[in-house]
Amino acid sequence: MDDELIFIESITKALKSCSRQWHFAAVDNPADGIMHLKRESYDLVLLDIIMDPVDGWDTLARIRNLPNGVDIPVILFSVKNLQLDEIIRYGNYLSGFIKKPFVDAELCETLTEFFSWYDLLISNAKAAKTQGVPDDICARWVRVVRQIHAYSRLLEFVSPYCIPDSVLSDEECKEKRMKQINQIIDDRIKERDRLKILYPVFSL
Repeated sequence: MDDELIFIESITKALKSCSRQWHFAAVDNPADGIMHLKRESYDLVLLDIIMDPVDGWDTLARIRNLPNGVDIPVILFSVKNLQLDEIIRYGNYLSGFIKKPFVDAELCETLTEFFSWYDLLISNAKAAKTQGVPDDICARWVRVVRQIHAYSRLLEFVSPYCIPDSVLSDEECKEKRMKQINQIIDDRIKERDRLKILYPVFSL
């Protein structure tokens, strides 16, 4: 989803140039995008942050409120780097980030890399189901592993600036936010490892 027609055309051109054939729907406003997600099943959402009047963060919240929205991978686009506060607030709901502008090969490479990893994760969860692992546990496994994977990707695109409060300096702000993010990652890793102990079929 993106509200710039030129960028939608750019994404469409890039997706068509990939060696893997993607089936996709390009929309220029969040409302149409949400309607598509209500009617059909999609393996991934590419979402721009800077849109008007509804931005990418509000659209992400709407996606996550859909019946199937919690488990749809979402990769963000933006010309701006991410703030640490944004990673803390939204990191659990994301699967990656792509900096605009980009060349066609970069988008193809990013998507190919994501699905090469994500398809293995989904296959692992399906194998676990066939061996009697409950559906909700398999869904939780996919979610937790995806979150761990996403945080490392998101941190590659962090803004060098932090938004300090009246007490903290910029450096203290960054240090505090990074501690929060590292704690989130550590908690997810502990949960992943706990699931692997309880259900050895989980292998990633």
